[in-house]
Amino acid sequence: MNYKLNYYQICGLFRIAVVSLAFIDLSSLLYDYKLFFSDKAILPIQLGLVDTEYFSLLNPIYNSLENNIGITNFFYITISLYFIILLMCIAGFYTRISFLIGILLQILIFRSITNFNYGYDQFITMSFFYCLIFPVGKEYSIDYNNKNYNSKTPNFFFSLNTFLKIHLCIVYFTSGLAKCSDPNWWNGNAIWRAMADLSTDFYINPYLLMALSIGTLLLEISYPIFAFSKFKILRRTLVISIILMHLGIGIFLGLSSFATVMIIWNITAFYKDFTHE
Repeated sequence: MNYKLNYYQICGLFRIAVVSLAFIDLSSLLYDYKLFFSDKAILPIQLGLVDTEYFSLLNPIYNSLENNIGITNFFYITISLYFIILLMCIAGFYTRISFLIGILLQILIFRSITNFNYGYDQFITMSFFYCLIFPVGKEYSIDYNNKNYNSKTPNFFFSLNTFLKIHLCIVYFTSGLAKCSDPNWWNGNAIWRAMADLSTDFYINPYLLMALSIGTLLLEISYPIFAFSKFKILRRTLVISIILMHLGIGIFLGLSSFATVMIIWNITAFYKDFTHE
């Protein structure tokens, strides 16, 4: 890359990327939310709250809503407000306040249907939290109306890139460690089961499946080693491999939102390794 972004520009682009993803995902699922947030939901909202870690917080709210404005009306109000907050976050308008409200609404909406959540929802929550505490509104934002700040990159240990890198090391290593205890990840069955369904009519060589499974294990387990290697070529190889893995997850497993947020995290964490110092 010939054009080098400074730290605040990287933070700003991270903000725009994760919030845009959240906005697109929310829009694509808007019709389906009526199946979960309405007076005629396929599953009573209180029953869906049983498994959530936010039960003590959310259950009283929904009990009160049923006796007042109703779940359906609350659904329209909450979703509309969430859309507005996401637009404010993308534009960088009252950035920190917007992200604080965004986190609360995201938890209220998505953690209310925890049985239908997957990794993407947790990573969006964490992304919003990082946007709340790091200076993501200093570039490409309405809040950025002057340049009276120190453009020097902050201390290594207090930068968004470092926090994301450490976070990713923990995520991938623990995930790989958990997979190692499952025999299906050593013989390729785990990948085949994730890809196969009743409409599957193609054949994949079992040795290829095994190679992909074991390769995934090795990649995730070795992530912390390569992430902090002093050799740039190893860090670049790691990031490219991880991005290819997530592209495969998005294309073949249909988890495009999850794959995208993980790619955003990795690119942000290792951006400097692909620039000319």
